[in-house]
Amino acid sequence: LSHFGTINGLLDGDATLKGCVKEIEKMVFSGTLSLNNVQAHNADQSPLASFKSFNMNIKKADLGKKVFNIKSIELKDPVFNFDIYADGNTFSRMKGGRQTDTLSKADSGKHARADKDTASTPTEIRYNVKKIAITNGSFTYADHAATPEEQVFPVTDFQLTAENLTNGKPSPIKITA
Repeated sequence: LSHFGTINGLLDGDATLKGCVKEIEKMVFSGTLSLNNVQAHNADQSPLASFKSFNMNIKKADLGKKVFNIKSIELKDPVFNFDIYADGNTFSRMKGGRQTDTLSKADSGKHARADKDTASTPTEIRYNVKKIAITNGSFTYADHAATPEEQVFPVTDFQLTAENLTNGKPSPIKITA
């Protein structure tokens, strides 16, 4: 994200770790993670996103087995701005446009062989989130390329609650908005 602006905020957390430090990829942990008063700006310092607080209560995260059990995720007062321009959108501008490939054909072949030699079958990540709650959210969609005039669509004061989100054993999912 070469054209990303700034991010400010406070990170806090506590964790209980189980396992050997020499084998971090096999560690199991639980605990909390909090981010407070976070503000993100585009490269031109226009507001991109902000939120008052993000809290995650992790029941168990097993890095070796790639299993993540989350008790709760709470996001309070999130604000997000998404803009469309004639030459792209909020995200394409962060990426800095199209990247060009500068590898020669010989280098490209070397990289392809190296990738093939080191390729492995990835382990599927399994997750279960007991509850997600978003309170007092808002976002603005602005189409600056619209004609005959700019279109702005603000959505304010939305609430969202979702329970039992998982990619493991199917269970009923409850979503309210």
